[in-house]
Amino acid sequence: MGLTLYFIMIGFIFVLLSATPFLLRRTIAFGVTIPEGHTDDPTIASYKKIFATTIFITGLISLIFYFMWAQNSNLTEETIILTGLAIHFGLLFLSMGLYFYFHAKTQRLKQINEWGLHLKPFRLTDLPIRP
Repeated sequence: MGLTLYFIMIGFIFVLLSATPFLLRRTIAFGVTIPEGHTDDPTIASYKKIFATTIFITGLISLIFYFMWAQNSNLTEETIILTGLAIHFGLLFLSMGLYFYFHAKTQRLKQINEWGLHLKPFRLTDLPIRP
């Protein structure tokens, strides 16, 4: 039971983590706001693709090895669950590390190309008073 549950959970998590850059708004890449005219930059697209493929391949390989290891070994339920939990945390830490890495690279790319440097900032204020 634990193997099936963790097998499904690990599969769901690595698919969702690998799709994260593509599920966000187009003007936000790895937490950095990209001006409207530069959202289709090939460098940012390659960052997203590298992030997604790294997470997906790592998750798929870990899922396959986890399933084969658990099926071919005489293990207790506790060992299977703790290993599945370690894989969850490993995938989360890997995705966080890659996210911060690509955040820094995207921020540097934005500064080098001076995106949004000449945009005029404005503030929008809602003036009606609510009763």
